[in-house]
Amino acid sequence: MPTYMYIAQDPAKSCARCREGFDVLHGVNESGPEACPDCGAPVRKAVCAPYVSAGRWSSKRLLSSDNLRRHGFETGTDLLESGKVKL
Repeated sequence: MPTYMYIAQDPAKSCARCREGFDVLHGVNESGPEACPDCGAPVRKAVCAPYVSAGRWSSKRLLSSDNLRRHGFETGTDLLESGKVKL
């Protein structure tokens, strides 16, 4: 299930929680909350960056020299050893 962020429609009439925004976990086809659970002020879904998980791949593994070479990239070490780049 995706996580959505909700924020107060009118910050002047809301509590600190909904002014800063709060996360809600619900299905794509489910409607989210219409009011803040703490103060009852109207809230709206906020636009924010999505959380993307690489699943079983860690960032170290994705950016490892072996994985980069396997996908056609050259690492800094490769470029130095080939003479394409000099320090």
